[in-house]
Amino acid sequence: MATALNNWAMRTKRLRKFSGGSVFLSPQLCKAATFLATGALGALLCFGPAWSQVADNDDLLYTVSRNDTVIGIGARLLDDPRDWVKILERNQLSNKSRLKMGSTLRIPRVLLRSQPSQALITSVAGNSQVNGKPAQVGQVLVESDSVDTAADGVVEIKLADGSTLKLAPQSRLRLERLRQFHRDDVIEARSVIEKGRVEARASPNRKKPLEIRTPFATAAVRGTDFRVGAASDLATSEVLSGALDWGQPKAITAPVALAGGFGASGSSKGVTPPEKLLPAPNLAGLPAVVQRANLSEAFAAVSAASAYRIQLSEDPKFASVLQERVSTEARVEYATPRDGRIYLRVRPIAESRVEGFEQNAQIEVRARPFAPQPKPAPNSGILFNQMVALGWNPSELAAGYRLQLAADDSFANVLTEQAVDATSTQVSLAVGEAPRAKRFWRVAGVNAAGGYLGPYSEPQSLRFYAPPAAPRLINSGVERALLGWVKRDGERYALEVANNSNFSPANRIETGDTQRNLTNLSPGIYFARLAAITDDGVTTPYSAGVSFRVKGGLLTGSGVPLESGSGVKIESPDY
Repeated sequence: MATALNNWAMRTKRLRKFSGGSVFLSPQLCKAATFLATGALGALLCFGPAWSQVADNDDLLYTVSRNDTVIGIGARLLDDPRDWVKILERNQLSNKSRLKMGSTLRIPRVLLRSQPSQALITSVAGNSQVNGKPAQVGQVLVESDSVDTAADGVVEIKLADGSTLKLAPQSRLRLERLRQFHRDDVIEARSVIEKGRVEARASPNRKKPLEIRTPFATAAVRGTDFRVGAASDLATSEVLSGALDWGQPKAITAPVALAGGFGASGSSKGVTPPEKLLPAPNLAGLPAVVQRANLSEAFAAVSAASAYRIQLSEDPKFASVLQERVSTEARVEYATPRDGRIYLRVRPIAESRVEGFEQNAQIEVRARPFAPQPKPAPNSGILFNQMVALGWNPSELAAGYRLQLAADDSFANVLTEQAVDATSTQVSLAVGEAPRAKRFWRVAGVNAAGGYLGPYSEPQSLRFYAPPAAPRLINSGVERALLGWVKRDGERYALEVANNSNFSPANRIETGDTQRNLTNLSPGIYFARLAAITDDGVTTPYSAGVSFRVKGGLLTGSGVPLESGSGVKIESPDY
């Protein structure tokens, strides 16, 4: 029997070493321990639930008052008054020892009578409920209360000792035990995360662990920032700072000790060894300002990450969320409901589903007013006049408009920028003097509330084809005229010649030359004009008409034209 008791004592000592003073025994081992041991040792091994703090090293320091007795103290303070004998054992006193007024007694806290404690909801966002009814800020929570959050819900809970629990979207948490001990600030808090995730910050002054249970494992901690997640097949815990014990409620093995920067998972097969948390992603490549209502922004992938948990919020502390999702792609995607600052929080997820360190960033959304819709330019944007009227459909929320004209579709070379009042959706401007100038224009609305520009419309192209100058008369003679003009690159020409200014009818001649010798013309007044035919198939309007006179010649009696010795017809003095 002595050997058996020694073996149990040694095993208990080893378990305490790994659990911070806690002993975790299955019901079968408890029965065996009770059979082997009697009195204080038997009670020590099997006191309370298998996962409870049965041998907590923390004691209540009690100052003895006049007329105090151990039995009287037990009756007033202990959950079971008969445990007064354990006070004697803890302080190495005998039944005959007298208590000295002012002296200090050490009373194991596990023996103290507890009183119900309370928790307080300090923040509520989205669709969140307590026991099936809408959750409210300032609402008091007690033992057995359940808190649920929908896809947009976040609830933050504060315990009496300052510890906090932040319930993520699509989660359910049940406050299984909330107790406070007599004349002490010790809060015993045990919560069950049935699904989803909870972020916890344990008060550094806690004397009893803050426990968060899942269907597969439990996290027990005194002063630590940590997270616990629960799914139908797996539970995870990640320690950001401090340390905690991570183990299964009915396991006889010691829990896994998780230090800051490590995490582990648990399932029906047991808990996994600690693994290092993946580093926070680098979000420096995300744009500071976007002008799209639908975000789709990639960030640098984290090596070994199989997915990412992405949260978006309008609150830098993420007391509320606009979206929370898990993505296998290193990309933020979200349809923004309004302009303003969006805060992002991204953490990588390992193949084991343990979540790593997170990184925050912010993006300023300036997508409203939406880009105005340009109206089609006349003649499909092909212009023959330097002045053009450009119009667009009005944009909701616009307090005005800004129009730009550029020589390139990237608008690196802006030629004209013009502010337009909100009452107008049209402007006339000159596109330039170059004969075949290519231009681009776009328009944006001015945000009424912020005064900034919303996104510009898609660039609209314009092409200005200047008509050629009128042809000029180089020289003329009997029944002939030589016309010329200036040739431009990439052009042929259409020359019209008529004996009336309406050019009806007219003789049309197409040529790539810069001159045309007209012959066999009857004497009289003629009119000529020129149009350009570009190599991209555009025919410009005709130039202004130019007039010229064609003379007649002297004739012989038989009606044959008289010529000079060099063969040139002799002009008639009548012309």
